[in-house]
Amino acid sequence: MRTLLVIGLSWAIGLALTAHARNEPEPRPASALAQEFSQARARRIQQQLVGDGTPRAIGSAANLAAVQRISTQLTQLGLQPALQQRLACAQSRCGNITNLVARVEGRQPGSVLLVAHHDSVEASPGASDDAAGVAVLLETARALLAGPSLRHGVILLISDGEEVGSLGATAFATDHPWMRDVAAVINVDNGGTSGLSLLYGTGVGNLGVVDTYARVVPHPASSSVLAIGHAYLPRASDFSVFAARGLPGLDLAFAGDEALYHTALDTVERTHPGSLQHEGDCVLALTRALAAGDLQHLVSVDAAWFDLFGRWVVRWPAVWSLPLALVALGLLALTMRRLRMPPMAAASALAAALLATLASGLLAVVTQLVLRRLALIPADYIRAPYWLVLAMLGVGVLCVVAVSGRLVRVEPAALELGVWCTWTLGAVTTALVLPGASVLFLPTALTASVARVLLGHSRYAATLTSAAAAIALAAAWFPAWALAPDTFGLSALVVFAAPAAWIGSLLLPGLASLSARQRRWLMLTTSSVVLVGLGGHALARKFDAASPQRVNVIAYTDATARRSVAIVDTTWGSARAAAPAPMRAALAKLASRTPEDSAPFAWSSTPMLFASLAELTQPTPAITVHVEASHSEATTLRVQLAPSVRRLLVLANEPAPIASLRIGTRRWPSVLRPGRHGSRYRTWGLYAPAADSMLKLEWDSAQHAATELTFVADMPELPDSFRALLDSRPSWAVASQSGDRSVVSLRLRP
Repeated sequence: MRTLLVIGLSWAIGLALTAHARNEPEPRPASALAQEFSQARARRIQQQLVGDGTPRAIGSAANLAAVQRISTQLTQLGLQPALQQRLACAQSRCGNITNLVARVEGRQPGSVLLVAHHDSVEASPGASDDAAGVAVLLETARALLAGPSLRHGVILLISDGEEVGSLGATAFATDHPWMRDVAAVINVDNGGTSGLSLLYGTGVGNLGVVDTYARVVPHPASSSVLAIGHAYLPRASDFSVFAARGLPGLDLAFAGDEALYHTALDTVERTHPGSLQHEGDCVLALTRALAAGDLQHLVSVDAAWFDLFGRWVVRWPAVWSLPLALVALGLLALTMRRLRMPPMAAASALAAALLATLASGLLAVVTQLVLRRLALIPADYIRAPYWLVLAMLGVGVLCVVAVSGRLVRVEPAALELGVWCTWTLGAVTTALVLPGASVLFLPTALTASVARVLLGHSRYAATLTSAAAAIALAAAWFPAWALAPDTFGLSALVVFAAPAAWIGSLLLPGLASLSARQRRWLMLTTSSVVLVGLGGHALARKFDAASPQRVNVIAYTDATARRSVAIVDTTWGSARAAAPAPMRAALAKLASRTPEDSAPFAWSSTPMLFASLAELTQPTPAITVHVEASHSEATTLRVQLAPSVRRLLVLANEPAPIASLRIGTRRWPSVLRPGRHGSRYRTWGLYAPAADSMLKLEWDSAQHAATELTFVADMPELPDSFRALLDSRPSWAVASQSGDRSVVSLRLRP
């Protein structure tokens, strides 16, 4: 029991230190020293960039107006801004982008590239994502110019088209002459409206930049586990463009309140002043350090690292992880030999820890599937996720208590050493497979093994070792784990339950020493926690104005079939919520029929709520296509679009004998996507398209007469007849991502 209390107290201290470490700093006023970063000064820039809140989607008038405002700001700083305008392509998308670049000259060759994007998604003012990032760069440039001259120069890239595939960053990296001088990159791109600015990603050979980060950032918040997790999430930023080219750098973002990400609620008022201040402090300190350092030798080996409660960054070359884990294993083996402990104790502890972790993970997956089926997880981000998080933590602890009953015959001292061997084997495994993830196991294993050797036969050796290891575990796990609700939402309950069980393995010796009655009482208590969490989740409101449901209204017209459809789209991430009842009723009234729930677009398998309309919503054509020339090897098409069209898709139902599609002389990349009823479509996307474009289809077979192309135009507008449907959207629902829009499709056999 004493060991359980000591571990619990250590974890409580760790939780308190973690919570304190995640407090945002005090924002500085506009009267702050000229060489310091001031949130108040950056906030004014952010407000000017956002303006009246009109989304700054690529190609829009608001986008170009923002470019002009940024250019004016740079000119007032004494810099000479320049535009980079061109058609850029990345992955399956192309777009006409407008980048803005400027530079602060240095005394020596080599430059630090600062990147933020000025565009937003169609549905959002983009105050945090990423007007805040642009404001941070401009305030950083002002502070740099107020100080002494720099050893290395600083290039500012205010990119366009990030939200549609990092098109602006790709254009700069591919074509701009300044790219040859870039030696390091700092990207600022936020995924929420609050919290500390986290170091989310680095390039290859990152020990140099991590060491710089550790030395100069006043309030570090990062972990190599966070960087690994971010790399596997389906979210790419402009930083990935430069990391793919082997450049070292840092990808920074604050990501609290992610429920507001890419929605109309991403406003200046909701951007936390402390988040802006912390991000600016990080960027300014890092830029000064990199610009003053040796940029030629910045790339070294990969690092493993974590911040120690926001005070310091513990780091080491990742290649050291395996030797250090083997040292820990050797020390534990020595201790077990000195104390004459049977090796089977380690096997018992390992089996118990793995069984509890696997069982809790399986229960979490089953729970998620059941709750999805019952529509009790309507979205990844909801108003009160912590009921379900509590339930999953309870599941993890419940599994640990359950397996501990199998260990009552194992001597407590041997079981304790077996637990440390289990953690050490975890460190060895991650060091071999994913060295950066060894930070989750190595600090605990190394602390326990060293403490056990130093304490030897001391009466309190087991208790003190458990206390030290529990603190080390809290330092490595709790800060990264605390980010899981904002990072994953409720998309993967297993990230709460399985780690809870693995962390709970530290409790196995203490739990095994309890009486059967005490363990039953603990199981009853943890079962009650699980039930309270599940019940609280079931009864809690899922959305409110601060954590809204994402609902887009779409007017779709098939110009070929002369048919129009009204759509209510509630899909976001891995979840799809039911349409709000008022909107379902308004949709039925608009169409004078009961709505259907299936995939309305032939080229997409995503189900939506829709109803066919009696009249066309687009009586005038938004898109026309003419065959200008055609022969067995190629066909030239002229595509004319209405001025309001923001995106053009070209789709071909596979298999199609198309070798390539070109815009002018440029080859247009494509991607295969699933369509309705098991079909597959090759898809080309063009953002901010010209009103009049020439496309060239190159055939890989002369037998192409039956090939049908679908042209799809998106416009950020809705017909007047949709007003009642829009007005029926509740106060706790909001448009997001591509937003409310009209979609027109046209089929053609060229």
